[in-house]
Amino acid sequence: MRERINRLAKGIVDYDDIQVAFSVTRIEEPIAFDDRVRNEFRIVCENGKTVKGLVYSTNQRVSLLTDNFMGRDCRILYEVDASYAEGNIKGEFQIVSSGGEFRIPYCFHICAANPGGFQVNTLREFAEFAGQAPDEALKYFESPDFVKNPFMQDSGLRVLYDGLWGRGNRQNSMEEFLVGAGAKKPVRFTVKDKERIYQSVTEPVSGELIIRRSTAGYLYLTLSCDADFIKLESAAVNSQDFTGDTCTVPYTIYPGRLHAGVNDGVIRIRGLYGEEQVHIQVTLPTNRTWADGPAFKKDFLNFVSLYLRQEAGEYEKNLLLNSMQTALSRAHAAARYPAVIRLYQADVYLLQGKREQADQMLEEAKLTILDNRDRDVSSYCYYMFLKARKSGETAKVQSMVKLLRKYYEEGVAQDMAFYILMQTDPELLENDSLALSRLKAHFRTGCRSPYLYLGACRLLNDSPELLRVLEEFEIHSLWFGAKHHMVTEKLAKAASILAIQAKKCRGLCLRFLMKLYEDYPCREILTGICALLIRENRRGPEAFSWYVRGVEEDIHLTRLYEYYLYALPADYEGPLPRVLLLYFSYNHTLDYHARAALYLNVLTYMKDDAEVYRAYESQIEDFAVEQVFESHMNRALADIYSQMIFPEMVDEKIARVLPKLLYAREIRCSVPDMRQAVFCYEEMKGETTATLRGGRAYVPVYLDHVHVLFQDDFGNRYSSIPYTMEPMMDCRTLKEQTAKINASHEMMRLIRCREILEQHSYSAEDIEILKDISQEENIHELFRKKLVSEIVAYYYKMEETAECDEYFLSIDKKLLSPDDRQKVMDALVTKDYYEEAYRMAARYGYRGLGLGRIMKLATKMILKVLFERDSLLLEMAWYCFSRGRGNDVIVEYLCSHYNGLGQNMYRVLEAAVTARTAVYDMPERLLGQMLFDGVYCHLDEVFRLYIEGKTVDESLVKAYLVVKSSRYFEEDERPDEDIFSYIEAQMKDSAGGLPEICMLALVKYYSCLDRLTDSQVRLCQEMVDGLYQKRIIFGFYQKLAGVITLPRELQGKTVIEYHGKRRQSVWIHQRLLPDGGETVVENIPHMFDGYFVKLVSLFYGETLEYEIYDDSNSEKPVMKGTVSYSRQEGTAGNRAGQLDELLRMRETEPEGFREKMTDYAVRDEMTEKLFEYL
Repeated sequence: MRERINRLAKGIVDYDDIQVAFSVTRIEEPIAFDDRVRNEFRIVCENGKTVKGLVYSTNQRVSLLTDNFMGRDCRILYEVDASYAEGNIKGEFQIVSSGGEFRIPYCFHICAANPGGFQVNTLREFAEFAGQAPDEALKYFESPDFVKNPFMQDSGLRVLYDGLWGRGNRQNSMEEFLVGAGAKKPVRFTVKDKERIYQSVTEPVSGELIIRRSTAGYLYLTLSCDADFIKLESAAVNSQDFTGDTCTVPYTIYPGRLHAGVNDGVIRIRGLYGEEQVHIQVTLPTNRTWADGPAFKKDFLNFVSLYLRQEAGEYEKNLLLNSMQTALSRAHAAARYPAVIRLYQADVYLLQGKREQADQMLEEAKLTILDNRDRDVSSYCYYMFLKARKSGETAKVQSMVKLLRKYYEEGVAQDMAFYILMQTDPELLENDSLALSRLKAHFRTGCRSPYLYLGACRLLNDSPELLRVLEEFEIHSLWFGAKHHMVTEKLAKAASILAIQAKKCRGLCLRFLMKLYEDYPCREILTGICALLIRENRRGPEAFSWYVRGVEEDIHLTRLYEYYLYALPADYEGPLPRVLLLYFSYNHTLDYHARAALYLNVLTYMKDDAEVYRAYESQIEDFAVEQVFESHMNRALADIYSQMIFPEMVDEKIARVLPKLLYAREIRCSVPDMRQAVFCYEEMKGETTATLRGGRAYVPVYLDHVHVLFQDDFGNRYSSIPYTMEPMMDCRTLKEQTAKINASHEMMRLIRCREILEQHSYSAEDIEILKDISQEENIHELFRKKLVSEIVAYYYKMEETAECDEYFLSIDKKLLSPDDRQKVMDALVTKDYYEEAYRMAARYGYRGLGLGRIMKLATKMILKVLFERDSLLLEMAWYCFSRGRGNDVIVEYLCSHYNGLGQNMYRVLEAAVTARTAVYDMPERLLGQMLFDGVYCHLDEVFRLYIEGKTVDESLVKAYLVVKSSRYFEEDERPDEDIFSYIEAQMKDSAGGLPEICMLALVKYYSCLDRLTDSQVRLCQEMVDGLYQKRIIFGFYQKLAGVITLPRELQGKTVIEYHGKRRQSVWIHQRLLPDGGETVVENIPHMFDGYFVKLVSLFYGETLEYEIYDDSNSEKPVMKGTVSYSRQEGTAGNRAGQLDELLRMRETEPEGFREKMTDYAVRDEMTEKLFEYL
């Protein structure tokens, strides 16, 4: 700036404008909450000159890292601080440059971070962002910026986010947050074409499952199939596998894994909220082996079932035998080896006593059986057995037995051979123990034939004493016999006794004992059943029905009564058996669940039975208190507590543990995959978890503002799982007594806090409670802010208290919302705590305060710092002043320190003059800035104020005079008369004089006056002579021809002036008229600062036509015109004047022309002879 002024003072005026351009004309950008961002804009000089200047920012939150610049392309760096800001940060950059003054308004919108270019300020906008760019949204969801969103300042959403963030699957956490917040619906799925039928499949067939989802979002599905002929390409799909709302899962059907006929398979697609099934039916042609044919299987299995019934003695024998023949006839039609079926038919005919038909069947099968005896030894053994049985001859039977023993010992056809030997071998028929051991050994080799079990049952029925142990073989045999009602009562009782000690297959033992009890409902079998149920720790409804029977039958079994209570259904109604009540009144080892059920039954149904109730009353009281200290809870205990715990019983010890029970709730969840319930309070940090058992949990829930999440085995949490939650107890008096005795209990205090907040009208005692709770460490930050906000609002209305002052001074201001900060600042200003208020304004901003409060704070702080410069105070002062609320202190402070646009500075200066306050160096600063940037509005007024000051800078004054002279000389901008007076004075007093531009302006001014004083004439003559010596000649000099003596060079000349640019070539094309001579081209000399002057001699009657060109365009003239002869004063005595007179007289006075011509010739001749040319 000083350099520009010095140049002006020397008369160097830059006539070429500096054309300034900016990379932005307005800045409007988003900025994240509490973020600090750096950015830049550029200042460019478009015409290649160097531009200089200063930059100012009008908002403290936008600070300049580059506040001055110089160059052709300048970067202006700035930083925006959005710490604790809300709404918008508005203001402008003010640029004061050598190319002028400019404004660049800015507006930074405070919002959440803008991930991926998305504007996210609301929950709905985030949900849209997650739908369009899930990966980017997930990164943003997990970033620290997410919780800075305005919508995340809702305590409910924040607690939901805290409970889900970082738990299990990342995509699931974001999905459940959106669903739990109500921003989107949960993703459901459907499957197209749930019934699919394929016919005559001989080659692998591919298919597709088309899964559709209801909406965009995260979805995880598992796929499984119960048929091995179907192969799925994927065992699971998630949201990334979907294209739009559709996912395709290929599957393949392999015919090599199909059996003949109809094959059924089910593909199950399972998600969190349900399951879809796709049923696939594949039909394979039936041209395969008989063993795979379903028709044959059905008929042959029917035959086997009928045969076993016949052996068990069920129904009428002949009816069963006829049914067997019918089943075999149908099976024969579908059998690939019908000869085998003929053997079975022959066997049935022998049972019916139809020997001829049996013989016919054997003859039909004979050829096939004998031809294949090496390959099908079993059928051959069967054939030999039937032949021997039909003949009845002892020799044939012995021969057959000998052959079968050989086959059995060699391991050939063991099953069939052993089955026949059991019926024909005398050794086995005569020794039941040996036969049973052989059967058991055969079982151990892997035989599971029903005929084996049939043989075992027959042996055990005949000799129950053979049942010495109950191992796997015996258990399977008895289960077979029980199903077919083949077990005798004696054997059943023996088995029930052994079953109690069984170590294997207890489940199967239970099944056959229950089956036997249907046939023989006796105490022995019932005892065995109950004993096994107790050993198996069975406590379900089915077990309870057996315990009931055991108690009713009065069987003597250890722990029967205990398990009666363990298995007691929750919805059981009616009194318990009296014998059971009497038993437990003396001794028991029950767990608390069973004791609670027992005692509740007594309380409910036995109050009228004085004997029983008295026996239990003290037990129940002790039990209730004991369980209170153990903090156990279930439905039965809740009822017991309600009836047995009275307010009078509550002391300090009980009051410490009782809240968990009084506020306990039962939560139920029907989704089987959920393992834990998670409770997150809006008021507290952290969370409470409860394990779900059977989809149920009991957990204390103290406050209504709680969010319930559920967690699976993998740690994933869900907010949208359906559940029910019911209170366990409703004891208002107990709650009040507990809160009274244990008022310091953390949750009791929070409950009281919520009650106070719901009142909306507080007492001093209430405020003290809120203050205490707000300072506890485990309080959630958002809830703490809410409490602080309520306290601030209370004290803001009750300002005149010491407690208010103390609280406002000591409170952590970070906890305050923007509105609360303004209230606290307002109160501090009102109470004259200016320094504290100012510190808040410096950190959090001040523009939310009322204008009067800002002015008061600024005024007091200016006086406090004794008018020392402070950037924030300066901004506050201008903020007030620009809105019409300035006082003398503010105006004086601004005069002392404010810099900005010239118009603004002049407003301050004008106000200071009006108020007659000190202006300091404001006139000098403003004058210098105006001269620097070329914005001359109110320039004269500022100059007058400046020269009225105590000290004046001569260079600044000269610069001002140069500017005014230049504007007058260049643009004919007529200044005030006193400016020329000041120039005259400076010309007389200044030792070095003034620059040429001032002299030219003053001469030009004199040339326009009607008359000049003597001193002005002398000064004018001096200036013109001085200018002429510097070869500075202008046409307006000729107006002073009658006042001063003009240079002879200028006398009688016509002046052509052209104003162009310095350092350029200019030439003139000229031609004299009316003769129409040739065009003459000549350079025009540069006279002064872009002025080119051509002196032309014209005589009477001549006209000069001219065109002026410069080096910017040599083809098109920049100026053209004509000048004609004009008689001028002061040329009569010189040669040009004499020639001009001769030409005029030749035209107008021909008579005197000759005489005048002679006189001119004589004078010219005499001059040549008397004087020599220099």
